[in-house]
Amino acid sequence: GKAPRMARWGEYSVERPLLHDVHKRAKHDFEYLRKDLVVKLADRELMVQEQQNLKKSMEMIPAPDRDRAKQEMGAWIADYFDDAGYPMWETQTQIYKAMLMTAFPPIDALEGKKPDYTTMELSRWEDALTKFLSIMDEHLTSSQHHVSDGNYAGATWLNKLLRR
Repeated sequence: GKAPRMARWGEYSVERPLLHDVHKRAKHDFEYLRKDLVVKLADRELMVQEQQNLKKSMEMIPAPDRDRAKQEMGAWIADYFDDAGYPMWETQTQIYKAMLMTAFPPIDALEGKKPDYTTMELSRWEDALTKFLSIMDEHLTSSQHHVSDGNYAGATWLNKLLRR
């Protein structure tokens, strides 16, 4: 088969004009992935086959430059924080670390290494995929609370409360 596409983080400033649509685009991706994962998690034989397919796929894909990807991701997130009005992320690191960890809780044990889903025990992989599916569902539900102008719906409620 053909090697899958390699997406990169790229530059925030280039992607900024497209951000108004990111939740809509991600919703379709979430829904497709959710349907796919539910089918596979419900059938142990499919899980075994999927793990083998993942291993073959990983062998076909050129190894990404992880250091470059880390730099791009960090710069993208920092530029987004600035543009979205998040103050003092440079010095209030514990707050931002906690926010990121809340948005992305561990789906595998924090052991200082990247898990290898192609070789791990099937029950552990099923557990990780189930956790990922649950977190993805939470993000999908949360994204539906964003209003079309880019404001978070909860902020409207809080502003009304503060104006009393």
